[in-house]
Parts: sequence; structure tokens; C-alpha cells
Amino acid sequence: MLSEDIEERSWCIETDVIMTWLPCMTCRRRLTQLRTSGSRRRRRLPWMMVTATLVFLIFSYTGVFETNRTKIKYVPRQHRPEISAIHHHHPNYSLTPEELLRELGSTLAASSVPSVSTEPDWADVQKARVDLMKEHCKRHIFSARKPTYGIGSILDKNRKLLYCPVEKVASTFMRRFMYSLVHNPHSKTVTYPFHVPIDVALKYKYDTTKTIHFRDYNKALNTKFLFVREPYSRLFSAFVDKLLVPNDVYWKWWAVPAVSKFRKSASAKSKRCGNDVTFSEFVKHVISRLHRTDPHVKSVKALCAPCEMNYTVIGHSETFSRDFRYLVDVLNISFEGNSSFQNLSIDVAKDAIMDSTNGAFSHYKKLQTCLTKFEMGQRLWTKMQIRGVISNDLEFPLSEQEMDEATVRSFMLLLDKAYAQSDNGTQLREQKTRALSEAFETVPVEDIRKLTEIYSLDFEMFGYDKYPDFIASILERDKTAQ
Repeated sequence: MLSEDIEERSWCIETDVIMTWLPCMTCRRRLTQLRTSGSRRRRRLPWMMVTATLVFLIFSYTGVFETNRTKIKYVPRQHRPEISAIHHHHPNYSLTPEELLRELGSTLAASSVPSVSTEPDWADVQKARVDLMKEHCKRHIFSARKPTYGIGSILDKNRKLLYCPVEKVASTFMRRFMYSLVHNPHSKTVTYPFHVPIDVALKYKYDTTKTIHFRDYNKALNTKFLFVREPYSRLFSAFVDKLLVPNDVYWKWWAVPAVSKFRKSASAKSKRCGNDVTFSEFVKHVISRLHRTDPHVKSVKALCAPCEMNYTVIGHSETFSRDFRYLVDVLNISFEGNSSFQNLSIDVAKDAIMDSTNGAFSHYKKLQTCLTKFEMGQRLWTKMQIRGVISNDLEFPLSEQEMDEATVRSFMLLLDKAYAQSDNGTQLREQKTRALSEAFETVPVEDIRKLTEIYSLDFEMFGYDKYPDFIASILERDKTAQ
């Protein structure tokens, strides 16, 4: 998400290898003893060797001395450094790290462990994804129009590489990655993405499919990639990231229109601020307008034109670490000072804390008439719980007076302490899944069906279930109630 605990891993290895050279070593020790004995024992030597050889042959035939029986068990031990140990040039206001926290903590750390794995060859996984996409492209007949070629795609002309960003699928992290590539054009060792200042990565003028004559250049590309996500989860992530905590931009663009249009008898404050917009109201706004206009909720088909681009690497949010590692291998690169990715899960968690805290405090300055600082703190705490960063068992610890006195730095340290105490990976994953399910429980069935239709090709092309358990149960209850 990927075994998917979010804590840093220390790896303990247990093996049950039976060594095939054991009979030979036994014979050698026995020969040493015989050389120091009398002639009577020397006369027994040929018979001893014959016997040992026969035993070895019998055991080999019956499989006792197998050579491929190594088993490795990974035993995690939790450790997390203080937030001061992680240095970023600038807070990240767009990265959505919740799926990475789940996935990167275990599998990327395993890259430093000798390669003994029961995982499938990831090249085969990638081929299956590409084949599935092509199959659905052939199956569906699209209306004739001028090719879009994924109009926001980023190019690295030196590496003949293209990336199509899909918002709410670690797109900011990947933009930092692309920045490190284009600024190290001839090197196989590039800057670690988290060392790239976020504002620099977002403001940089990349070569894109808009800025060059791409129709001809497309043929020369070696690698074309994108990362996708389960549509229901992506939609909920947009709500949590942009509307749960203060955000003067998206409260104005998303929340206020949703409340004004879809809430009966909304208060003047709600219409002015959008501070209490519900997930159900947001979904209605997505259905009525946003899915056609806003990249955060547009379908992947609309954003990246998969049937026109023929992507060669398709990453999934749910298996981000494996896919990212595969991409790095395809490009034959490594990162300065972090070739094993062992600290990436920690960097992601710390970046999420810094991103959310800086963003909330910054936007709050413009929204003080819409909510109190105490309410902002509670919402920020809840956001970290929904993201699976801190446990639901930890209650918001500050009083109103303490929150009024809180600074960005002190609140970061508070979240960092809670993160260090939240070491039950299974519980964190379950509470995240439960939050998604509970959110969709509030959405009318007819709206769920409309969402399924809007994102229908995303479900089909990228192998996602249109009716996962939590959606199927909602639809089944509605059917039973009728």
C-alpha cells in the first residue's frame, strides 16, 4: 500500500538450510583421526569411505540434502527518529502519502535484503497490467477526435521518458522525482526526491506534451508511465486533503458551491465558508460538475489518454513501493545517499505531518471567521487518523487554551509523538479502511451508482473492482430495504 506495516523495519533472518557438504566434512574429520591411529584403523579406511559415499547418495536421492530450501522470515522491530532528524526544504502541500505509508515501510526496506522472495516477477505483473489496459482499449470504441496525448504529461527528453500525473496518487512526490531526473540528465545517480524543494518542483517549467510537437516525438519514447488508484479511495482522499482541514482555496472552489447547491436551508456561515461541507455533498458536486473540470477528481482516462499513449509502466497506489522500485530499475538509476530506500517510509510519514500542519496553520489565517483554532487542531488530528498516521485510540490531547498557544512547530512535535506511539500497523490499516467505508455509508445509493459509471473505464482498464465489499454491502442493504 505491501506485510504493509508503516513502521521502519529491522530485518532478522532465520534460515533452515541443510548444507550439502556435510558428508564430505564428516569424512575429512574421520580421515584425520585415522591418520593418527594404528595400521588396523588404516585398513578400515576404504570401507569407511565407501559407506559414507553410499549414505550420501541415498540421502541425496531421497531429498534430505536439498540445496534450495532457504526460507527467510522477516521480523520487524519498530523504531522511529524524532522529527528533527528529517530535514525538508519546504513543506509539501499536495503529496498524498497514506497509501505509501502502508506500502513503502516494508517492501522498500526489503531492497537491502538478499533477493530470496516468493513475490512474482514484477515485470510479469507490469505486463499483465499493460495487456489489460490494451484489451479494454480494443473493446471500447471511442468517438473520433483530436488525440489529447495526456495534455499535462511531463517529459524527460534525455531519458526519452514520459510521466502523466494523476492527482491524489502521489503526484507531488513523482514531480519531485521527475525534477531530480531532468536536472541530472546524464547521471545514473540522481537527487533523492524528498531533497527537492516542493515549490521548486511544482513551479518548474517542464517539457510537456503542450510545449513540444509531441505527435512525432511520441514514437521515440522508451518509457511512458503513470500511477493510478482505486477510484473510491482517490475521491475520499481528495475530500480529506482539501476540505476536512482549513483550505481557503478549495473551501471556496469546492465546499461553498456544494453547500449552496445541495443543502436545504444552509446557514449564512455555511454558504460563506463551506466549513461544514459533508462528504455526501462533495460527491454530488463531483457528479454534477467537478469530474469534468478538476484534475483532482477527473478520471484517469480523461487525464492521461491511456488508449492513445500506450503506457509501458502502470503503477498502482496500492503497490506503490514495488512499482516505484521497478521503475527505478527500468531507468537504471539510484539516489544519492539513499540507494536502498530504507528511510523512505519514515520520510513519507514526516513529510505528511509537516505538509498537513504547515498547510492547516497557513490557511487558518484566512479562515479565522469560519472556525476556531481549536476546531482546526481537532480536524488536523482527525485527518492524521483517517490517513492511518496516528491511532484512533489517541484522543486529541490539547485544551482550547493550549491549542490557542500552539505553534506550527509544537503541533508538529505533538503529531510526531503520536505517530511514534502508533505502532500497530494492522490497526492503522483497518481504521483507514473503516473511515473510507463509513464515508460512503453517508452517500445515497443513486450517487454511488453514478460514480461507478463516471469512473467505469478506470475500474476496468486498471483492474479495480467496481463493487468492493464496502460498496457491495451498501447496495445489498438498499436492495433488501426496497
